[in-house]
Amino acid sequence: MSRDEPKYRNARQRAEEHKSGGGSTSIKIPEGMKLFKLEHEGKYKIEVLPYVVGEGNPFAEAGDKHYERTFYTHRGIGASESTYICPAQTADKKCPICEARQKMNRDPDGDEKLIKDLAYKERQLFLIIDHADVDAGIQLWDISYHLFGRKLDDTVKNLEEGDPAEMFFHPKKGRTLKLLVEEKHMGKNKFMSVENIGFLERADPDLVPEALAAIGDDLPCLDELLVILPYEELKAIFLQTDDDEDDRKKPKDADEDETPKKKKPAAEEEEDDEDVTRVIKKKNQAAEEEEEEEDPPAKKKKVVEEEEESDEDETPKKKKPAAEEEEEAEEKPKKKKPAPNEDWD
Repeated sequence: MSRDEPKYRNARQRAEEHKSGGGSTSIKIPEGMKLFKLEHEGKYKIEVLPYVVGEGNPFAEAGDKHYERTFYTHRGIGASESTYICPAQTADKKCPICEARQKMNRDPDGDEKLIKDLAYKERQLFLIIDHADVDAGIQLWDISYHLFGRKLDDTVKNLEEGDPAEMFFHPKKGRTLKLLVEEKHMGKNKFMSVENIGFLERADPDLVPEALAAIGDDLPCLDELLVILPYEELKAIFLQTDDDEDDRKKPKDADEDETPKKKKPAAEEEEDDEDVTRVIKKKNQAAEEEEEEEDPPAKKKKVVEEEEESDEDETPKKKKPAAEEEEEAEEKPKKKKPAPNEDWD
């Protein structure tokens, strides 16, 4: 092989690196750790592992050994329509998206679909081992509560009290989870849902202890993997403004860092409310434009003419002196105002 010959990249390597999902806007993926995903219908066998709880877990105290981290997200946010963690539901902090949604909900003319789309969604993080890919080691699983966690809760509640399967995540006394996965459809979207869960005695009792021993202190704390943005940063993304991004790129002096921020005047706060309304309504504009393009050419032309006419009506005209107005009135007859168009109204 010639020294000048370029090195060929491996397609599998790229696929595996992409699967690890390093670019998430809601969770930090530990370096070298893969993201587990339900990719097909059928049966799966997995081990759920415990971790040492950090701060803020709603179902466990700091220092406990627990098996999941519940959090809440808003989807389709910003120009890139990404997913961001809801600070209000996840960390009991102010959330600009929830505030905007509450304003819409109080509005009698609020768009019900947009209100629903902006609602927070419940999700969970798990650390698991997939029996079909043991060589991948411990993987991170980010999944909707309604596609797995709800079925897991129901299955555990149906166990006899004291059943060893209640501690399915215990390193030595735990159980293997056998999942039955089915493909579901909602509109144009399809997704995998866990429809049944069984608890099996572990065929290899050393699998989980050895995996935990191998990773040791590098086992991530799920509570510390959540990306919860500050209020102003999340608000800027939601409103699709780049002020915060410009500020991050622009070097600041020490004096600027120490200067306290002034409270916004009432007029600016009103502008923020208008921005929220504008961004929310933007989600419907694409659909409306598509509907207009489906209209017959003649009708479309008529709407364009009416829009131009409407713009002209709204443009303020410069007032002429009284003398000139009287002269024009004598020279020209007044134009008859066209009747309003019923379709436009």
